[in-house]
Amino acid sequence: MNQVILDNLLKYELKIRRNNENNSHHIAIETINLILDAIKNAKSNANVEDLIRRITDRLIKDFPNDTIIKNICSQVIVKLEDFIKDYHQRNTNTNAQMRKSHSLLQIISDYTNFTSSNSDELLSSHELPEDLSYVMKSQLEELMNDLSNPYPDIAKNASDYLHANDVVLTIGRSESVAQFIVSAKCELTVFIPLRAPRNDGIDMANKIKNLLSTNKSSSKVKIVVIPDASVFAIIPKVNVVLLSARTVFANGGIISFSLSHAAALAASRYSKTVIALYWEMKLTSDMYHPGETYAILKDPRQVMDDEIVDQTDSTIIYPDGDSIPPELITLMKNESKAHVPTDVFSIVQQNYFVDE
Repeated sequence: MNQVILDNLLKYELKIRRNNENNSHHIAIETINLILDAIKNAKSNANVEDLIRRITDRLIKDFPNDTIIKNICSQVIVKLEDFIKDYHQRNTNTNAQMRKSHSLLQIISDYTNFTSSNSDELLSSHELPEDLSYVMKSQLEELMNDLSNPYPDIAKNASDYLHANDVVLTIGRSESVAQFIVSAKCELTVFIPLRAPRNDGIDMANKIKNLLSTNKSSSKVKIVVIPDASVFAIIPKVNVVLLSARTVFANGGIISFSLSHAAALAASRYSKTVIALYWEMKLTSDMYHPGETYAILKDPRQVMDDEIVDQTDSTIIYPDGDSIPPELITLMKNESKAHVPTDVFSIVQQNYFVDE
């Protein structure tokens, strides 16, 4: 990879690590654009293949817990392998059956097994008469067009779940939750924990206000930012807890913002409704295992002054993310439909073979 590609890759990684982009749809589009920019000046088919494999390999290794990046990279790899293998298959045996479509698990598993040690065994893309760069650009642009903005569809029919004078509790800054609240078009009271020291509760409050103003919504939403310690105290007054899922496990568990698990526990104690909103691109074949930690370690400079970080002799850890078991979730809603957590496995099966 040349220096320009490395610089773009580094900028992308820093943007994700520093949490400068919270919109999952934007992250998916930026991931595809990163690969598109890298291959546009490739000099040969072999160079195109090598760049795609090296970039996606690095992203999956650097962001193993980011389901969006992992799924996008896996889809890019399977498009590359499909084209090359199908070409050679047509030329070696015109009567051979086209290979079965990849399931999502096969895509990720096959790609994970790819290492630099077997790089000499790469598919012979240099033998292709077609311009692989042109083909992959078309494939990636098609993938980008297929990734329609999911948030309006997730927020559709929000009035069926939020009603006039409902009191809502939500955690963290989330595009899907913000649009869901605004789309309800009714009078609501929304409590948002501050989530110190990042204080993204304030960002979420401003996000909802901006959406109300931009959409000229008739909704009357009263927003109250509360201390993190007030979550348990406020739960008895709450009707609905809205959570945004970072990852959705095959058994219905989710990963969400830190403090979400405490809110879900409190809601369960008082028999309150917990609704998890997610994009289907965040589905994974992994199962939620109680006791495992799914937090992501972030740069402590995001929440502390540089001078304190540089001068202290202590090790500073800034974890973010809570895992929530399916039994604490009442309802889940994606861009297609609403369902209970036990239905997630059947949704995953639509992308996986039964024997997997």
